[in-house]
Amino acid sequence: MKDKFLLNSIKQFITPTQLESLADDRDAEVQRKSFTAKMECTEGDEHTIVALVSSPEVDHEGDSLMPEGCDTSVYNHNPVIQWAHDYSQPPIGKCTGIEITGEGVRMKMKLANTPRANEVWGLVKDGFLKGCSVGFIVKESHIKGSAAWTKLVAAQKVSPNSERAISKWVLLENSFCPIGCNPAALVEDVSVKGLVPPPVEQVVEPVPVVEVPAAPLEEAKVELPAAVELPAPVPEDPGVEKAEVLPTAQPKPEIKVAVLRFGNWDMATELARRKALRSGKIL
Repeated sequence: MKDKFLLNSIKQFITPTQLESLADDRDAEVQRKSFTAKMECTEGDEHTIVALVSSPEVDHEGDSLMPEGCDTSVYNHNPVIQWAHDYSQPPIGKCTGIEITGEGVRMKMKLANTPRANEVWGLVKDGFLKGCSVGFIVKESHIKGSAAWTKLVAAQKVSPNSERAISKWVLLENSFCPIGCNPAALVEDVSVKGLVPPPVEQVVEPVPVVEVPAAPLEEAKVELPAAVELPAPVPEDPGVEKAEVLPTAQPKPEIKVAVLRFGNWDMATELARRKALRSGKIL
Protein backbone atom coordinates (compact mmCIF):
# COMPACT_ATOMS: atom_id res chain seq x y z
CA MET A 1 0.00 0.00 0.00
CA LYS A 2 1.31 3.47 -0.87
CA ASP A 3 2.18 5.85 1.93
CA LYS A 4 1.27 8.91 -0.13
CA PHE A 5 -1.38 9.79 -2.70
CA LEU A 6 -1.30 12.56 -5.27
CA LEU A 7 -3.61 15.46 -4.66
CA ASN A 8 -5.49 14.81 -7.94
CA SER A 9 -7.00 11.66 -6.46
CA ILE A 10 -8.82 13.59 -3.70
CA LYS A 11 -8.99 17.15 -5.03
CA GLN A 12 -12.77 16.84 -5.33
CA PHE A 13 -12.91 17.09 -1.56
CA ILE A 14 -10.66 20.20 -1.39
CA THR A 15 -11.91 23.74 -1.86
CA PRO A 16 -10.18 26.06 -4.36
CA THR A 17 -8.85 28.13 -1.47
CA GLN A 18 -7.24 25.05 0.07
CA LEU A 19 -5.72 24.09 -3.27
CA GLU A 20 -4.11 27.51 -3.65
CA SER A 21 -2.67 27.35 -0.13
CA LEU A 22 -0.64 24.22 -0.82
CA ALA A 23 3.06 25.08 -0.74
CA ASP A 24 4.75 22.65 -3.13
CA ASP A 25 4.53 19.20 -4.70
CA ARG A 26 5.63 17.56 -1.48
CA ASP A 27 2.78 19.20 0.42
CA ALA A 28 0.37 18.31 -2.40
CA GLU A 29 0.49 14.64 -1.42
CA VAL A 30 -1.75 12.78 0.97
CA GLN A 31 0.55 11.69 3.77
CA ARG A 32 0.03 9.30 6.63
CA LYS A 33 1.35 9.53 10.13
CA SER A 34 1.05 6.49 12.35
CA PHE A 35 0.88 6.90 16.08
CA THR A 36 0.87 4.54 18.99
CA ALA A 37 -2.40 6.00 20.13
CA LYS A 38 -3.41 6.39 23.74
CA MET A 39 -6.80 4.74 23.55
CA GLU A 40 -9.60 4.26 26.01
CA CYS A 41 -12.73 2.16 25.80
CA THR A 42 -15.32 4.37 27.47
CA GLU A 43 -18.02 3.29 29.85
CA GLY A 44 -21.58 3.46 28.65
CA ASP A 45 -21.19 3.40 24.86
CA GLU A 46 -21.08 0.13 23.04
CA HIS A 47 -17.84 -0.56 21.12
CA THR A 48 -16.65 3.01 21.65
CA ILE A 49 -12.97 3.95 21.73
CA VAL A 50 -11.38 7.29 22.63
CA ALA A 51 -7.88 7.76 21.25
CA LEU A 52 -5.29 10.49 20.91
CA VAL A 53 -4.63 9.95 17.21
CA SER A 54 -2.13 12.78 16.72
CA SER A 55 0.29 14.77 18.89
CA PRO A 56 2.97 17.44 18.34
CA GLU A 57 5.71 15.09 19.52
CA VAL A 58 8.42 14.33 16.98
CA ASP A 59 7.67 11.09 15.17
CA HIS A 60 10.11 8.56 13.74
CA GLU A 61 10.35 10.56 10.49
CA GLY A 62 11.36 13.75 12.29
CA ASP A 63 8.06 15.56 11.68
CA SER A 64 6.05 17.46 14.26
CA LEU A 65 2.32 17.63 13.47
CA MET A 66 0.92 20.71 15.20
CA PRO A 67 -2.63 20.01 16.47
CA GLU A 68 -3.84 23.62 16.20
CA GLY A 69 -3.20 23.48 12.46
CA CYS A 70 -5.59 20.54 11.88
CA ASP A 71 -8.43 21.25 9.42
CA THR A 72 -11.31 18.78 9.83
CA SER A 73 -13.69 20.34 7.28
CA VAL A 74 -13.08 17.57 4.73
CA TYR A 75 -13.15 14.74 7.25
CA ASN A 76 -16.45 15.89 8.73
CA HIS A 77 -18.22 14.98 5.49
CA ASN A 78 -17.16 11.31 5.74
CA PRO A 79 -15.70 10.53 9.17
CA VAL A 80 -14.99 6.84 8.58
CA ILE A 81 -12.50 4.66 10.45
CA GLN A 82 -10.53 2.20 8.33
CA TRP A 83 -8.26 -0.74 9.01
CA ALA A 84 -4.64 -0.14 7.94
CA HIS A 85 -5.67 2.39 5.24
CA ASP A 86 -7.24 -0.37 3.15
CA TYR A 87 -9.79 1.61 1.18
CA SER A 88 -10.85 -1.43 -0.83
CA GLN A 89 -12.56 -2.80 2.29
CA PRO A 90 -15.63 -1.42 4.08
CA PRO A 91 -14.97 0.86 7.07
CA ILE A 92 -14.83 -0.69 10.51
CA GLY A 93 -16.32 2.32 12.30
CA LYS A 94 -16.98 6.03 12.34
CA CYS A 95 -15.78 9.08 14.25
CA THR A 96 -18.46 10.52 16.53
CA GLY A 97 -16.42 13.38 17.96
CA ILE A 98 -13.14 15.29 17.58
CA GLU A 99 -11.37 17.37 20.18
CA ILE A 100 -8.30 19.48 19.35
CA THR A 101 -6.12 20.67 22.21
CA GLY A 102 -2.48 21.47 22.75
CA GLU A 103 -1.97 17.81 23.60
CA GLY A 104 -3.10 16.70 20.16
CA VAL A 105 -6.14 15.52 18.16
CA ARG A 106 -8.43 13.24 20.14
CA MET A 107 -11.16 11.17 18.49
CA LYS A 108 -14.13 9.32 19.81
CA MET A 109 -14.82 6.32 17.56
CA LYS A 110 -17.65 3.83 17.42
CA LEU A 111 -16.85 0.48 15.82
CA ALA A 112 -19.30 -1.37 13.61
CA ASN A 113 -20.73 -4.82 14.24
CA THR A 114 -18.74 -6.67 11.57
CA PRO A 115 -16.23 -9.53 11.86
CA ARG A 116 -13.23 -7.27 11.18
CA ALA A 117 -14.50 -4.50 13.51
CA ASN A 118 -15.19 -7.01 16.29
CA GLU A 119 -11.68 -8.40 15.83
CA VAL A 120 -10.16 -4.91 16.12
CA TRP A 121 -12.33 -4.20 19.15
CA GLY A 122 -11.05 -7.30 20.91
CA LEU A 123 -7.42 -6.44 20.09
CA VAL A 124 -7.81 -2.89 21.42
CA LYS A 125 -9.73 -3.96 24.52
CA ASP A 126 -7.14 -6.58 25.42
CA GLY A 127 -4.22 -4.21 24.81
CA PHE A 128 -2.80 -5.94 21.72
CA LEU A 129 -3.53 -3.03 19.33
CA LYS A 130 -2.62 0.57 20.19
CA GLY A 131 -1.74 2.16 16.86
CA CYS A 132 -3.66 4.82 14.95
CA SER A 133 -2.66 6.45 11.68
CA VAL A 134 -4.03 9.67 10.21
CA GLY A 135 -4.04 10.51 6.53
CA PHE A 136 -3.75 14.20 5.67
CA ILE A 137 -2.60 16.85 3.21
CA VAL A 138 0.06 19.33 4.28
CA LYS A 139 -0.99 22.94 3.73
CA GLU A 140 1.96 24.61 5.44
CA SER A 141 5.26 23.24 6.68
CA HIS A 142 8.60 24.64 7.80
CA ILE A 143 11.96 22.93 7.43
CA LYS A 144 14.46 22.92 10.29
CA GLY A 145 16.59 26.04 10.30
CA SER A 146 14.04 28.25 8.54
CA ALA A 147 12.86 31.48 10.14
CA ALA A 148 9.34 30.17 10.72
CA TRP A 149 10.68 26.94 12.24
CA THR A 150 12.99 28.90 14.54
CA LYS A 151 10.08 31.08 15.65
CA LEU A 152 7.95 28.03 16.49
CA VAL A 153 10.81 26.51 18.48
CA ALA A 154 11.28 29.76 20.39
CA ALA A 155 7.56 29.76 21.23
CA GLN A 156 7.95 26.14 22.45
CA LYS A 157 5.33 24.92 20.02
CA VAL A 158 7.74 22.65 18.19
CA SER A 159 10.58 20.55 19.53
CA PRO A 160 14.10 21.61 18.46
CA ASN A 161 14.69 17.95 17.58
CA SER A 162 12.15 18.08 14.75
CA GLU A 163 13.26 18.14 11.12
CA ARG A 164 10.01 19.65 9.88
CA ALA A 165 7.15 21.47 11.55
CA ILE A 166 3.76 20.90 9.89
CA SER A 167 1.78 23.93 10.99
CA LYS A 168 -1.32 23.50 8.79
CA TRP A 169 -2.78 20.22 7.52
CA VAL A 170 -6.09 18.84 6.20
CA LEU A 171 -7.33 15.68 7.94
CA LEU A 172 -8.72 13.11 5.48
CA GLU A 173 -9.02 9.84 7.37
CA ASN A 174 -7.99 7.81 10.41
CA SER A 175 -7.13 4.11 10.57
CA PHE A 176 -6.20 1.55 13.15
CA CYS A 177 -2.83 0.03 12.36
CA PRO A 178 -0.41 -2.36 14.10
CA ILE A 179 2.70 -0.15 13.98
CA GLY A 180 2.63 3.41 15.30
CA CYS A 181 4.89 6.31 14.36
CA ASN A 182 4.30 8.62 17.30
CA PRO A 183 4.66 6.98 20.72
CA ALA A 184 2.47 9.62 22.38
CA ALA A 185 -0.75 8.70 20.58
CA LEU A 186 -2.36 5.91 22.63
CA VAL A 187 -5.72 4.35 23.35
CA GLU A 188 -7.22 6.13 26.32
CA ASP A 189 -10.58 4.54 27.00
CA VAL A 190 -12.43 1.42 25.88
CA SER A 191 -16.11 0.77 26.50
CA VAL A 192 -16.97 -2.28 28.56
CA LYS A 193 -20.28 -2.67 26.80
CA GLY A 194 -20.55 -4.81 23.74
CA LEU A 195 -18.05 -7.27 25.05
CA VAL A 196 -18.43 -10.89 24.22
CA PRO A 197 -20.54 -12.24 27.09
CA PRO A 198 -18.88 -14.76 29.34
CA PRO A 199 -19.74 -18.35 28.61
CA VAL A 200 -22.91 -19.50 30.30
CA GLU A 201 -22.26 -22.14 32.87
CA GLN A 202 -24.10 -25.23 31.83
CA VAL A 203 -25.70 -27.02 34.75
CA VAL A 204 -25.70 -30.68 33.99
CA GLU A 205 -28.30 -32.46 36.06
CA PRO A 206 -27.32 -35.95 37.11
CA VAL A 207 -29.16 -38.65 35.28
CA PRO A 208 -31.10 -40.77 37.77
CA VAL A 209 -29.92 -44.33 37.90
CA VAL A 210 -32.81 -46.76 37.71
CA GLU A 211 -32.02 -50.18 39.08
CA VAL A 212 -33.68 -52.87 37.03
CA PRO A 213 -33.93 -56.20 38.86
CA ALA A 214 -32.21 -58.94 36.98
CA ALA A 215 -34.43 -61.70 35.68
CA PRO A 216 -33.79 -65.11 37.30
CA LEU A 217 -31.73 -67.37 35.14
CA GLU A 218 -33.46 -70.51 34.03
CA GLU A 219 -31.53 -73.71 34.55
CA ALA A 220 -30.81 -75.39 31.28
CA LYS A 221 -32.10 -78.94 31.31
CA VAL A 222 -30.32 -81.32 28.93
CA GLU A 223 -31.89 -84.74 28.58
CA LEU A 224 -29.31 -87.43 27.86
CA PRO A 225 -30.30 -90.62 25.99
CA ALA A 226 -30.71 -93.74 28.06
CA ALA A 227 -27.57 -95.81 28.48
CA VAL A 228 -27.35 -98.87 26.21
CA GLU A 229 -26.39 -102.03 28.08
CA LEU A 230 -23.83 -104.12 26.19
CA PRO A 231 -23.76 -107.92 26.72
CA ALA A 232 -21.05 -109.05 29.04
CA PRO A 233 -18.13 -110.90 27.37
CA VAL A 234 -18.20 -114.73 27.67
CA PRO A 235 -15.25 -115.87 29.78
CA GLU A 236 -12.79 -118.20 28.01
CA ASP A 237 -12.40 -121.78 29.13
CA PRO A 238 -8.69 -122.40 29.80
CA GLY A 239 -9.16 -126.16 29.22
CA VAL A 240 -10.30 -125.78 25.62
CA GLU A 241 -7.61 -125.47 22.98
CA LYS A 242 -8.18 -122.89 20.33
CA ALA A 243 -8.27 -124.13 16.75
CA GLU A 244 -5.70 -122.57 14.45
CA VAL A 245 -7.34 -120.63 11.74
CA LEU A 246 -5.55 -121.10 8.43
CA PRO A 247 -5.81 -118.53 5.67
CA THR A 248 -8.16 -119.53 2.96
CA ALA A 249 -6.47 -120.23 -0.43
CA GLN A 250 -7.54 -117.75 -3.02
CA PRO A 251 -8.41 -119.22 -6.45
CA LYS A 252 -6.11 -118.14 -9.28
CA PRO A 253 -7.76 -115.92 -11.84
CA GLU A 254 -8.44 -117.62 -15.16
CA ILE A 255 -6.80 -115.83 -18.04
CA LYS A 256 -8.61 -116.08 -21.29
CA VAL A 257 -6.99 -114.99 -24.54
CA ALA A 258 -9.29 -113.96 -27.26
CA VAL A 259 -8.15 -114.94 -30.73
CA LEU A 260 -9.36 -112.78 -33.50
CA ARG A 261 -10.18 -114.43 -36.76
CA PHE A 262 -11.02 -112.79 -40.04
CA GLY A 263 -11.68 -115.31 -42.75
CA ASN A 264 -8.50 -117.44 -43.18
CA TRP A 265 -6.47 -114.98 -41.03
CA ASP A 266 -6.10 -115.20 -37.31
CA MET A 267 -3.95 -113.35 -34.79
CA ALA A 268 -1.92 -116.38 -33.67
CA THR A 269 -0.80 -117.03 -37.24
CA GLU A 270 0.07 -113.34 -37.67
CA LEU A 271 2.19 -113.28 -34.49
CA ALA A 272 4.08 -116.44 -35.62
CA ARG A 273 4.74 -114.90 -38.99
CA ARG A 274 6.16 -111.67 -37.45
CA LYS A 275 8.38 -113.72 -35.13
CA ALA A 276 9.75 -115.67 -38.15
CA LEU A 277 10.44 -112.40 -39.95
CA ARG A 278 12.52 -111.16 -37.03
CA SER A 279 14.48 -114.42 -36.87
CA GLY A 280 15.06 -114.47 -40.61
CA LYS A 281 12.65 -117.26 -41.30
CA ILE A 282 9.90 -116.29 -43.60
CA LEU A 283 6.67 -118.21 -43.45
